[in-house]
Amino acid sequence: IIDITVPFDEPSNLQLAHERKVTKYTHLGNTMPFVVGSLGAWLPSNDLIARAVGIGAVGWNKVRRDTRLLAIQGSLRIAREHIRGERCHTSTREDPAAPG
Repeated sequence: IIDITVPFDEPSNLQLAHERKVTKYTHLGNTMPFVVGSLGAWLPSNDLIARAVGIGAVGWNKVRRDTRLLAIQGSLRIAREHIRGERCHTSTREDPAAPG
């Protein structure tokens, strides 16, 4: 299982997010959390995913760059919408606070 999470960009938060994903999914099989900080921080354990799924160095560097950029862009969008007083998140679930 590869699960992507984007926690607040602080080293202890990144590691905690990784540990939470392992705890959540270990009972289902091999678990590989993909953790990228909200401002683009990269957890070194992410690089194990490239080897596990057979992505070469050039391809993985592109994934790494693009993923970090998407995290930063998403964080900027959320901050901008918050400052403008716009709704920054929509959910298709009935209860967006429900764990899922």
